[in-house]
Amino acid sequence: MRERLYGFYRNTQRRVSDQDNQQIDDRNVLLMEKVFLSQRKERKKKREKLEYLRTRKGPTQPSDVEAQTKTSLVYSNLAISSKWRLRWVRKVLFNRLRHRRVNKNRGQCSVPTGVTLNDSGTKDLIIRLEKHMVPPSEATKLESKGHFVEYVGSGKLKDKKVLITGGDSGIGRAVAILMAREGADITIVHFPEEIDDAEETKRAIEHEKRSCLLVAGDLRAHNMCRRAVEEHMNKFQRLNVLINNASKQYMNKNFADIDLNKVEDIFRTNIIQMMALTKYALPFLSKGDSIINATSVVTFRGSSSMVDYAATKGAIVGFTRSLASQLLPKGIRVNAVAPGAIYTPIQVDTRDAEQMANWGSKTPLGRPGEPSEVATTFVFLASADASLYCKCTICFCLQFWMRTSQLRIVQTGRSCIVIPWVIDQGVSE
Repeated sequence: MRERLYGFYRNTQRRVSDQDNQQIDDRNVLLMEKVFLSQRKERKKKREKLEYLRTRKGPTQPSDVEAQTKTSLVYSNLAISSKWRLRWVRKVLFNRLRHRRVNKNRGQCSVPTGVTLNDSGTKDLIIRLEKHMVPPSEATKLESKGHFVEYVGSGKLKDKKVLITGGDSGIGRAVAILMAREGADITIVHFPEEIDDAEETKRAIEHEKRSCLLVAGDLRAHNMCRRAVEEHMNKFQRLNVLINNASKQYMNKNFADIDLNKVEDIFRTNIIQMMALTKYALPFLSKGDSIINATSVVTFRGSSSMVDYAATKGAIVGFTRSLASQLLPKGIRVNAVAPGAIYTPIQVDTRDAEQMANWGSKTPLGRPGEPSEVATTFVFLASADASLYCKCTICFCLQFWMRTSQLRIVQTGRSCIVIPWVIDQGVSE
């Protein structure tokens, strides 16, 4: 260490003069060594303090469990409600963190080693452990290197009325909260069995002093799509932004064994209900309003284990472009957002622990994204800042790049709108 400090001091002195380079003051080297050791000691104290805070015994945690606590684990609460935390810990954390694959960008906690999913009292243990986790407080936290930055609204969507499908959890939940923070009133359409998640999202929206309407139902039924729009209009009288976010996926690595009933179900859920809801919402949209559809990067790079899912997401891109061409003369913008590897409940629910252990680690950033990191794009496309964006698919996340956009000028009435046409080519695995 001293040799390294000596060399560092010598290099810094070389910039001053040749004489100082030949006559190095050992006292300065010793002083630098003391400073280095002092800083290292302070960092060690901070690490010990943080480790103590993570492993301290809670009011309901028994001492024998605390004594077994060894492995430092990772947990992210971003846009994942309490119902999904149990699934996350069961299916991911006990396996991923057992190998001590710690992600420094997330809150940390401590979990006993040797605990299996079949042990008695595991559910109670998970609930106790959740009390000691240190995730960000809301889905509106934006992740950055080493800390979380609070999203600050600026009134971009003041008094706008937004209808979001699948807004009870995941990306939809993050979008709903960020839009509420920007001043919008929200209607969330969700499955009846997800009422707990929806209520939690509603409380977060009302915390931003905005109104929230929950509509429970299955959008695969066309009448439900009509009812969702009607209930929104009865509540808010206006519709400015429609966000088609609801979707589902199944894993199947052998297409010869694929269940055709599931194929029909996924097409009804991902694309047909999107068309139905848009059909019933269009009469209430006017110039300056927007439609944003959630697709996926698997549209462009494909997925060997989700062929049917990729097909539906490709259909969404075609639907977005075609509908945008039809609605452009009316001044209604239609765009799509194509996320990549994003931590959401649907990912945890359709993959086993082994698949989730390294999921997203091959991206250039070395990690998957968070729902709130995608939600800001929805906010942008819904705002007046994106007035030049129409017929676009904004691809996200970490392992996808596109060529430079071409620009075309389209004459609509008296105004001239510049539309970026995104070239969906050049996909990198």
